[in-house]
Amino acid sequence: MTRFLEQAGVEKVTGWSARLEAWGQPGRVSHAAPPADGHAVLTDGTYVRVAGSREAAGEAIRETFTWRGRLVKVDAIGVVAIRFSDDGKVVALAAGGLKSLSTKGLEISLPERTDIAFMTGPDGKTRGVLQCLAGEVPPTLLSITTDWQRLALPPSLPQARRAD
Repeated sequence: MTRFLEQAGVEKVTGWSARLEAWGQPGRVSHAAPPADGHAVLTDGTYVRVAGSREAAGEAIRETFTWRGRLVKVDAIGVVAIRFSDDGKVVALAAGGLKSLSTKGLEISLPERTDIAFMTGPDGKTRGVLQCLAGEVPPTLLSITTDWQRLALPPSLPQARRAD
């Protein structure tokens, strides 16, 4: 299968674990699991970069990569997913702890790390959600869309009590 995909020009991605025991299941059940660090491509052409092999909340993603012939420079935490339209416009983006992103036609620079996602729907309208951003929506995001919703942070879990 790998040879067939390579011959078809499908970009190689980070491999999934062939055997992850249990993964929340009782007994000796094996599952394939996505990587905790690496990249994948969804069937709709979305490039997904994850970094979480050492910290459950994610590690820094400060890198420049090329996807579909477009250079992308990003500073985020844990996950970045980006999809381009055929004409090169960013039509979907999701990122944890985004500080900045730069690609042709889109520059985002935020005053503080922010969880962000936006998508342009079939109707051509772009909508987005934000989490972890205080104050007004900055102009850099308003240039993408004025339709932003804020998501509240979930409450922190109580600390486990130590048995003495």
